[in-house]
Amino acid sequence: MRKYLDELLRCIEKGDISGLRDLSNRAIEEALITESRELINLSLLSYALSKILTKAHFKEYWPRIREKLVPALKEEKPYSEILENLLNEITLFDREFGNYAIDIVEKARLKQASRAYALGMSIRRAAEITGCDFHELQDYIGKTKIHERPFSQTRNIRERYKYVKEFFGE
Repeated sequence: MRKYLDELLRCIEKGDISGLRDLSNRAIEEALITESRELINLSLLSYALSKILTKAHFKEYWPRIREKLVPALKEEKPYSEILENLLNEITLFDREFGNYAIDIVEKARLKQASRAYALGMSIRRAAEITGCDFHELQDYIGKTKIHERPFSQTRNIRERYKYVKEFFGE
C-alpha cells in the first residue's frame, strides 16, 4: 500500500491528472479481487483529486489542498486512517467551495462503482464496496451503455486468468 501512497503523493505534487486517474483505475481493479477498503478509498481519493484538478473554479485552491494532502500522506498512521481523513478533507473542501449538487467524493463513489460493475462485479456489490447509493448507481448505469458491453469484451477470459494469477503471485 505504501507504494500506492507514494505514487499518489508524486501525482499530487505534480498536479498529474492522468496519473491520478490511472492510479484510481488500477486501485479499483485490484480492489475487485481483494475488496481492500484501503484500495477502494485510494481509488476514490485519486479520482476525486483528478476531478478537482480539472475544474477551473478549483484551480486557485490547489496549492491549499496540496499543502494539506502532502504532509498527511507522509504521516506514520494506519493507511486506512490516512485515506479516510483525506476523503473527509476533500468532502469538507468541496462543500465549502464546490458548485455542484453532488460533491466530488460522492461522484467518485458513483464513477468507481460503475467501473467495478463494468469490470464484472454485481451492481449491488459495487455499490456496497464503494459506499455508493445502490439506486443512484442503478440509475446511472441505466443511462449509460455499460450494461450493453459484456465483461468479456473488456478483458477476455485468458486475460482475466492471467491477471488473477499475477495478482496472487503464481
